[in-house]
Amino acid sequence: MTSLMEPQHLNDNEFEERVITRTPIRRIGEPSDVSPLVAFLAYLVLHMSLDKLSVLMVASQ
Repeated sequence: MTSLMEPQHLNDNEFEERVITRTPIRRIGEPSDVSPLVAFLAYLVLHMSLDKLSVLMVASQ
């Protein structure tokens, strides 16, 4: 757990306002803000892993 997740910060409106003012979108992020990026990166990793596997299979023959 990071210091930002400590219980005293979770319900502190003043702390939340300080964080929001330092955030470009001026709000607390939601999982839906990053989920498309996470899915895209996971797809790339899977694709690269499958490419490496096929190269290894061809090389071992």
